[in-house]
Amino acid sequence: MTTNVYVYTMNRIGQVGAWTRYEFPFNVDDYTILGEDLYFRDGDTIRRIEKSRESDEMVVDDEIVAVPFQWGFQTNWLDMGRMSITKMMLGFDIIGTGSPEISFGYNQADPAQFTAPWQIPADTVPGQMLLASLLTPSLSISVTYTGDDVGKTGFEGLNLWFNDMRPMA
Repeated sequence: MTTNVYVYTMNRIGQVGAWTRYEFPFNVDDYTILGEDLYFRDGDTIRRIEKSRESDEMVVDDEIVAVPFQWGFQTNWLDMGRMSITKMMLGFDIIGTGSPEISFGYNQADPAQFTAPWQIPADTVPGQMLLASLLTPSLSISVTYTGDDVGKTGFEGLNLWFNDMRPMA
C-alpha cells in the first residue's frame, strides 16, 4: 500500500510556489505537526519525518535497515526562445550536492522520449560546462538524486547553453 501526498510550498523570495508529490510506502491514516516535526499514523504505527534524514526505513529479517530513496524533478516543456524554432543545446552547468542523474526530453509530441540518464558531478561551477549536444525546438529536464544519510543531496541551479538554429534574413 502506498500513499501520495501533495504539498504546496510558498517561497519567501518572490512569492513563488510549487507543488511537490511525496510517495510513502505505507498507508497514511492521519497526520499532525508538532513544533517542526511531521507525524503520520499508519494503523498502530506512528512515524516521524526527520528533516536531516535522506533515507527510508525497511524491516529486513526483523531488523530495521536504512534504505536510500530517490527524489527529483522534471520541468515542463521549455521553448528557450521562440516557439517551434529548432535550437541546439551545447551543454549545461549544474550547482548542487550529491550525485545527480540528468536526462533531457526532446520530443514534446511524445513525452516519453528522453535521453538516457547521465550520472554527472553535483557542481560543475567553476570549470567548463558539461557538453551535451541536442537539437530540439523544446525540451524537458529531468534530474534525479539518490539520498542517503551520509552524503546529503540538493539542487541549487542549472544553466543551459544554446545556439539558435533559425535561418538569418
